[in-house]
Amino acid sequence: MASWERSNHPSVVGRAHILDALRQLKPPASLSVTQITVEGKAATITGRLTRDGHGLFLFCQILRFTTPERSQIAQIISVEQKER
Repeated sequence: MASWERSNHPSVVGRAHILDALRQLKPPASLSVTQITVEGKAATITGRLTRDGHGLFLFCQILRFTTPERSQIAQIISVEQKER
């Protein structure tokens, strides 16, 4: 069963619940990807984003897939940290 773990938020389990949670998010005002790394059943995406009224954040998304072919996501870990 798929799960989504986010910094400072409760975990979400189940694809339908994850999609519902994604629909409730306000998109960032800007987003810049600095690196994408893919190896076997895992991928990471890092960069910076801006949230209206909250400033600049560093972010890292870690994706774990069910198979090396990466056709289905098993786990998402999302981390954001405000830049100083």
